[in-house]
Amino acid sequence: MSTPNVFGPRIVSGLVIAKPFWAKFETKRQSATWLGFGRRSFRGLIARDKEGRVRTEFGPGKKIVGIAIADPVARKLFILDPRRRTYKEFKFEPPPVAGIIPQPTDAEVREVEGVLCFRLSVPGMIEEAWISPDLQHVVAESSLDGGKRFTWRMFEIKVGDPPADLFRVPSAYRPA
Repeated sequence: MSTPNVFGPRIVSGLVIAKPFWAKFETKRQSATWLGFGRRSFRGLIARDKEGRVRTEFGPGKKIVGIAIADPVARKLFILDPRRRTYKEFKFEPPPVAGIIPQPTDAEVREVEGVLCFRLSVPGMIEEAWISPDLQHVVAESSLDGGKRFTWRMFEIKVGDPPADLFRVPSAYRPA
């Protein structure tokens, strides 16, 4: 079985524009250590603006150890190290604009974390995913990988454009 996306859901939809939001997230994996951090869970922030820029902050507990900013407008990817206040800049070829994640006609629908979602399952890959048509994003997901449970969920979801400075490298950061 494939390895889950480390800090996000396995179901991804490509470049999404005009569907801005920001939310906290939590991911858990049932294992002794994960990614060398000796932790089973990570928390962070995910934000997407109306232009499709995405910022992901992640770390164990409340400590942020990494930040990624994908900017399809500037065609750049920035990886920020908050501990060293440094960043690396890469050329970024954005994925194609995503189509709408289709909602099956017989899908169960319910509110998850304050957002209306439909349930999707992909045999052999995803036990359960709750997808928001309004956000075109997974709100919660659960899967098994090699007998280990993997969960991902967003919470404290805010619909609308996040602050613009989230998508810029802070002036105090220098190139790595």
